[in-house]
Amino acid sequence: MSKTIARWESKSGKHWITLYRDAYGYGYRGADCGGALGYGIDSDDAAVELIQKQVNTGRFQPDAAKTPMKRTI
Repeated sequence: MSKTIARWESKSGKHWITLYRDAYGYGYRGADCGGALGYGIDSDDAAVELIQKQVNTGRFQPDAAKTPMKRTI
């Protein structure tokens, strides 16, 4: 069972990222992606900070020139 830590969505809702924690650690799921954050992340705040940096750079949107995703949770 996983616990949602945070979620970011594009204005249209087409692109999104959900950060979660489960028995194996931290991971993320998105419209076209997913993965684990690895062993160096040891708190919810650190996980949110890492994903927020990637959201800010446009990593999870195919067109970084568009309005960046906003955190909804």
